[in-house]
Amino acid sequence: MHIIVLAGGKGSRLWPLSNQSFPKQFLTFGQETSFLQKTVGRFSPRHPVFVSTNQAYEMVVKNQVQKFQGVEVITEPEGRNTAPAIAWNLKILIETKRLSFQDICLISPSDLYFSDEDYFLSLLALAEKEAKRGKIITFGITPTRADTAYGYLRVLKKKGPFFSVETFVEKPDLKKTKRFLKEGRSFWNAGIFVFQVRHFLDELKHHIPEIDFWMKLSLEKAKKCFFSLPSISIDHALMEKTSHLLLIPYTSGWSDLGSWERLYEHLSKDENRNVKLGQVLAQGCKNSFFYSMKRPLLALGIENLFLIETPEVILAIRKELLQHMGKLLVDLKNFKKKKAGGQQILAVHQNYFIELLTLMEQQSVEIKALSRASHWVVLNGVARVVGLTTKEYREEESFDLKQEKAVILNLKDNPLILVRIEMKALLQAKR
Repeated sequence: MHIIVLAGGKGSRLWPLSNQSFPKQFLTFGQETSFLQKTVGRFSPRHPVFVSTNQAYEMVVKNQVQKFQGVEVITEPEGRNTAPAIAWNLKILIETKRLSFQDICLISPSDLYFSDEDYFLSLLALAEKEAKRGKIITFGITPTRADTAYGYLRVLKKKGPFFSVETFVEKPDLKKTKRFLKEGRSFWNAGIFVFQVRHFLDELKHHIPEIDFWMKLSLEKAKKCFFSLPSISIDHALMEKTSHLLLIPYTSGWSDLGSWERLYEHLSKDENRNVKLGQVLAQGCKNSFFYSMKRPLLALGIENLFLIETPEVILAIRKELLQHMGKLLVDLKNFKKKKAGGQQILAVHQNYFIELLTLMEQQSVEIKALSRASHWVVLNGVARVVGLTTKEYREEESFDLKQEKAVILNLKDNPLILVRIEMKALLQAKR
């Protein structure tokens, strides 16, 4: 069985710790390993493991999986959701002869928790057997509450360890989730699928003809045309439509750790049910979550509060209001648009100078002629640089400004964030 771990998600539900620049699958939350490393370790070295991610996270993923022998990283041309991501991985592995049409694949997110991993792994042999018969196997979790964050699998009769699936409903509204819970023949979708490559490609052909056409292109052309694929999840694209879906229940503890509430439930707590990560001193506090890695965080007499400190922002929110945090993030985005950009010195040393520069929408900065080049890296947004020539640079791209005047402009809606690096000779020249 070949394992493909999807590790390209942005993890915005655990904001501000998990964000677009460093999403939750790479975080440790005070433990020894990250969610991604736990996931890879679950399958390696029993099975060949491939980790799929996008260009922005490629180096982070490679660094985190380097301790696992034989694990390979596959980089997607760009982020296009899970259906194109899975197709890209299958395309790469088939074209490079590392995967045959008869092989069995398991697709897994990179951030799941299983309380009984041995029990979960024992189910894989059963899933593999049915996959060889043309079925797509998913793992079902018994719901404990009406939760709109999950897909729901409505099942019919049970045959052996498997249920036949009547319908797959991806993230229904609250009214439907309550009805599903009351009727009692529904499972949460654990997000893991097992299939034989040949049968899976047949299903793609039937339900997603655009991806099927793309799969027949040469590898070089497929890479160039990847952007044209629909940005759609595998749940919406295929799992809601296929008639070949079987469910095997996983009846022990499970979580996708996809929200602050579920992370709080998962992590160890003190005698007053507080989670304390980092430099935290909490007295007389109950049922709260404290996180501060850079500065001491002192709390006295607080209850039911989540207090998260990061270099960019401090979040303080009552536990019962966490479900409304999406509105807060919208307001924050509007707040940032009104906020002026600025400069922040990150490091001053006798040999170098490092500065963070932020330009909001329609802002610009003039760079005076210097005696030696300065090196710039774009962290967010698109930088238009007007000097001897005019050129645009996107996230993770870099450029040098030499002995010339230049203007850096942000003509986009999002903030432009750059790092400027100057070495010793340049710093002396500026003085």
